[in-house]
Amino acid sequence: MRVSVTLLNSGNRTITVDAAACPSWFEVLKDTTVLAPGVQACSLVLDLRTVEPGSSYTHVFTWRGERFLSPEASVPLSEGTYALRPAVRVGDMLIRGTPVPIQIVR
Repeated sequence: MRVSVTLLNSGNRTITVDAAACPSWFEVLKDTTVLAPGVQACSLVLDLRTVEPGSSYTHVFTWRGERFLSPEASVPLSEGTYALRPAVRVGDMLIRGTPVPIQIVR
């Protein structure tokens, strides 16, 4: 599944986000419980992007419908209906967006 998350800077100051793929820019929920992506091993490489007021940045990546149990192990989520919610780090804050329904079919 290709996941696209767009961050719109609706404020009046420039913001900086880490555009690295890890940690993921989203959460997968079943009801209100966050199931995925889970524990990830992330490198210390930063990919900082500035987003001017009124501008946006879109981050696109591939998710294989799995939950990471540790940096080395993952399991696929069961078939079913889930919600995917954007969750983007801006500085030391985690900004969550509106969840959208997704269906996993294997």
